[in-house]
Amino acid sequence: MVGQLARIVAQAKGLHCNTRGLVLSSKLPISRGLSQKQRVSRAQQRFSVSASVVGKTILLVDDVRTTGRTLKTAARALLQAGASRIDGAVLAAVPSDG
Repeated sequence: MVGQLARIVAQAKGLHCNTRGLVLSSKLPISRGLSQKQRVSRAQQRFSVSASVVGKTILLVDDVRTTGRTLKTAARALLQAGASRIDGAVLAAVPSDG
């Protein structure tokens, strides 16, 4: 579903779409007992970049934003791989408490 959404957004904006440039690694084991720093470190390991993003502006598309952690983690992986800028777009967002 997210790939279809990304293609629709890219087509509407006249952009190139690569739905395979960012790869979500297999699910991580339960993080029970880990510190916040350890959890963040493990979350960052969930994504790998499989396409050249050096110097590029990336539009990262997600279907639902709950906490924003997935977008932040994916953006960090892309920036570490050399992307110059990350913009984000979501179809729906879960309202936060407060």
